[in-house]
Amino acid sequence: MHPTTDPTSDEAALYKRMFARERAARIEAERLLEQKSLALYDTNLELIDALAMQRREAFYQTTILETVKDGILTIAADGIIQTANPGACHLFGYDHADLLGMVVEDLLSLDATKTRPTADNHFLADLCTTQHPVLEAIGKSAEGNKLTLELSASYGQIEDEALITWVVHDVGFIDAIKRQSNLSQRLEGIGELAAGIAHEINTPIQFVIENTKFIGEAYAAVHRGLDIYQSQLADDPTIRQALQTACPADELAFYLDEVPAAVEETKAGAARIGEIVTAIKEFSHPGTEAMTSISLNDLVSTAVTVTNNNCKYVATVHCELDGSQPTVSCLRGQITQVMVNLIVNAADAIAEKQQRHGSGQGTITVRTGGDDCEVFFSVADTGMGIEPEHLERIFLPFFTTKDVGKGTGQGLAITHSIVVENHRGRIDIQSLPGVGTEFIVRLPRMPEQTNEAIE
Repeated sequence: MHPTTDPTSDEAALYKRMFARERAARIEAERLLEQKSLALYDTNLELIDALAMQRREAFYQTTILETVKDGILTIAADGIIQTANPGACHLFGYDHADLLGMVVEDLLSLDATKTRPTADNHFLADLCTTQHPVLEAIGKSAEGNKLTLELSASYGQIEDEALITWVVHDVGFIDAIKRQSNLSQRLEGIGELAAGIAHEINTPIQFVIENTKFIGEAYAAVHRGLDIYQSQLADDPTIRQALQTACPADELAFYLDEVPAAVEETKAGAARIGEIVTAIKEFSHPGTEAMTSISLNDLVSTAVTVTNNNCKYVATVHCELDGSQPTVSCLRGQITQVMVNLIVNAADAIAEKQQRHGSGQGTITVRTGGDDCEVFFSVADTGMGIEPEHLERIFLPFFTTKDVGKGTGQGLAITHSIVVENHRGRIDIQSLPGVGTEFIVRLPRMPEQTNEAIE
């Protein structure tokens, strides 16, 4: 007789095996899920790092494009400008919106046979090869000024679109800076020569001053003695006749009146020469490069003396100086240079007005003042004034409104650099075309010294 099987136990065993398989499958699924979750987590971290790196690279690229002085353009094969950085806008003088969409030929004087955009030459593709890495070209600014440029480029494709990236370098600006540097060196040599000549003149002029002073004092004593002789011997006809023969009375009276005046004029002239010599020495040899506390009024006196020859034929110079003698910590030579530049510009503006409109003698007014925090000096003229559209560019290097050959465009650029960069000051301008201009220079009493060496 065969044993009978319990259906209940078989079913239980079946369920047990099924549950075991499900549990094993669940464990394996959980293991795979955990593994995939970890892989997904690692991938997410990599994506986060890659995104962060991409953002940093984008930031660096944007920062470079925004701050680099050279112009950077991307140009399509047909010559249409696609993108432009601020350096390119500044270089060519266009607003960003105006520059985009322009044909690059509008910016350059190009050789039509070699560089005109065509589908065949991929528009200056030869510029992107190693055989022609750099191309010299003449550019045109928005105002029509010529620019001497160096171009370097790279050629590529983005989504089947040919693009050329240009880097445009203003060589003319650098050359002009070099020329100005050479000029500055020559002027420095001339300044040293002038200081030496002034020193040599100063010694003999002191002899003239002292001897003239002695002659004046001696003549006064002789005059007193002569008066006594005349009063004591006036009744003696013989002596009176001898005096009349030696020097007639009217001639003697002339000498007695004019000699003291001539001596005083000589003393005044010699003193004036001494002042000019002192001013030339101070201006030509500014001395220490360290900040020193100096009377603003003294600097004005030096500047007015040095520029007297520029002003005396076209304008009268009035000085309205603060009686409290405002002092400022500054580089004496540089601030004197600023004053001289502004006074000379004022004289030139008045001379231009006289030449164009036949106006009479102009006026230059120099003022000083200040408070506890800052001091100021201003130079006002009755010249031509400055057109409103020129005010924003007046301090740019090489910008000038003077006729060709009469201005380098450096005076006000140097002035701005000295005041703003070297002394942490500011310059305000008030101008009316045809009426005149006033430059107001404000300086902190104790500016922070810059870390840069000041030449």
